[in-house]
Amino acid sequence: MAVLLFCLLRPLLVLKAAVPQQNFLGVLVDDSRSMTIADKDGKPRSDFVRQQLIPKSPLFEELSKRFVLRPIRFSSSADRAANLADLQYAGTASRIGPALERARDELSGLPLAGLVLVSD
Repeated sequence: MAVLLFCLLRPLLVLKAAVPQQNFLGVLVDDSRSMTIADKDGKPRSDFVRQQLIPKSPLFEELSKRFVLRPIRFSSSADRAANLADLQYAGTASRIGPALERARDELSGLPLAGLVLVSD
């Protein structure tokens, strides 16, 4: 009897899909001095940000097609960034916790698809 009742109720699983340009993606980027340390192939870690997360880069363009990007720079404090190419990498710390709190405050009430955190 329970199985019959279950079938008659027709339970559904409803999943939300990411709608292009209607969902937001927070991009948190470390703006501390440690990002200037030379790593792979003698290049600083900040080169990844300069090459991949600036307007007109392939990664940035693909993310922009699907999401509204909200860049946030962080070191000892976190602030919204107008352009990730303008980061100075002069911060004295990489405080991820406060950066995540800032992202939560900044993106509360918006249809958030996710967060991307770029740090060392």
